Amino acid sequence: MSILLKYILIFLSGGSAVTAVSYISQKGLPLIAGIVIFIPVVSIASYIFVGHFQGNDVLQSLVIRTFYAFPALIAFLITLYFLLSHFNYTIALSLSFFMWALVAALTLLIGNKIYE
Repeated sequence: MSILLKYILIFLSGGSAVTAVSYISQKGLPLIAGIVIFIPVVSIASYIFVGHFQGNDVLQSLVIRTFYAFPALIAFLITLYFLLSHFNYTIALSLSFFMWALVAALTLLIGNKIYE
C-alpha cells in the first residue's frame, strides 16, 4: 500500500468519526456521541506509522509520553463545559483551546524536566 493511500485512509477515518458524532448527536444520543468523539483514530494511525517506520522502542516511548496529554485534555473539557453556560460555542471553544495550550505547555515544561 502506498504512503498516499495510507494518508487518504487515515483522512477518511477521521472524517467518518466526525460525521458519526454529528449524526449520533442529531439523533439525540449524546452519551454515545460523547464516547464516539474520543475514538482514538488519530492516535492509532499515528502509532501505526511510528511503529512501522521507527520500531517498537520508539513507539513504546511515545505511548508512555502520550499520558502527558491527559491534563491538557481534562482542562479543555472542564473549561468548555463551564464556558458553554456563559458564551456561545465558538468563544467557548476558543477559550477552551487556549486553556488546553496553556496546560499543554506547562505539562511539556514539567515533562522535559522529568526526562532530562
